[in-house]
Amino acid sequence: MAQKIALMILASGIGIPAAFFTIALPGMMRDGGASLMQVGLVYLVWLPSVVKVLWAPLVERFAVSYRSRRRIISLTTLVMGLGFLPVSWLAVEMAVGWLLALAVLSAALGLTLQLVIAGWCMSSLDEAARGRANGLIAAGMVLGGILGGGAVPSLAGIFGWLPVVCTLSVFIALTGLAGRFLQTGASVPVADQVRLRDALRIFAGTKGGLLLGAVALIASTGAVDMTLAARLVDAGLSPERAAFVLGTFATILMVPATLLAGQAISRWHPARCFAAVCMVKAVVLFALAFLPQASVHVIAGLAVAEFICAGALTVLTWQFYMSRPDRGAEISGFAILTSVDALFRLGFGIAAGALGTVIGMSALFGGVAGLNLIAACFLLMIWQKVRRQDQHPPIDEFALRQG
Repeated sequence: MAQKIALMILASGIGIPAAFFTIALPGMMRDGGASLMQVGLVYLVWLPSVVKVLWAPLVERFAVSYRSRRRIISLTTLVMGLGFLPVSWLAVEMAVGWLLALAVLSAALGLTLQLVIAGWCMSSLDEAARGRANGLIAAGMVLGGILGGGAVPSLAGIFGWLPVVCTLSVFIALTGLAGRFLQTGASVPVADQVRLRDALRIFAGTKGGLLLGAVALIASTGAVDMTLAARLVDAGLSPERAAFVLGTFATILMVPATLLAGQAISRWHPARCFAAVCMVKAVVLFALAFLPQASVHVIAGLAVAEFICAGALTVLTWQFYMSRPDRGAEISGFAILTSVDALFRLGFGIAAGALGTVIGMSALFGGVAGLNLIAACFLLMIWQKVRRQDQHPPIDEFALRQG
């Protein structure tokens, strides 16, 4: 039980700045007159995910033992808490450039924590327990998102930005104390010689090509997730109301959704679960696309449903990626998969913002809905093909000739 609570506390500290920069900030930018192209630049928060493979082997080398893992967690949360402090005056001045820079820094620190936690999960938990742990981690990030994405703008309007941001900064820094409860991992480093080329073996052969295609399809499903706040502002909501709808109401509902997704993994294959959620998300996106004149309450309800689907897909994506890396290079392999995923998401997100400026938001949402349907179908096909290859591996004729 202590480990479960610790996972949720650590994840909540990650979720506070992540939700502020990806939920509250886009709505504030849109209300200030920013175009979809400018709002799409918020996808720069994916940039650290693209390059985290550069420090993943270092994390794998030093974060395996209990003592070093605890120190890395404590130091990272402390720096992340201090890094959130400048929001207290940058948000007042609406210094978008500096806010985006802070978003990138917070993302890099949060990703380091995620790598440490993912390494612990992969080395210490079996598939079913890992699925439940991923659900808890996602739920914790969602709870943090309630504060960062929904409560911060509203509370800042009442009490001021400085006391609200300072309080959350202290909380983020203190979440690192929960790292002492992650004790069941390996007691000594087992990955001293891990190199990126060792982890890159996951992309070798036919299965590697299928895996790369799956990563691209998974990333395409979230191309418009960060424009939901802008969609609500266009429908007539204020940025504060839009942040409340997505950052508080939708995020609260995302908690049971992520926990259910974690439980579903222990019963059904992640690819089947992923395809089912993608199909639901496609229906919601089609409704957002073809009901442009609907009431603001209908649009808000659809945005909430899309947000919940995105949360469930997060759990399923983590589970899928955690099952791919080879033993001995778990963190680096997971980092490579999520980095490639982030590269696609960064490209899809910025391209969606630019394309939406030209074709309009309705056409953009309709196109991404189609991508979700394609992803659902192809992921099921890829899963079936990989499963057949696992059941009937090709014969190694050279090995046979060698006796």
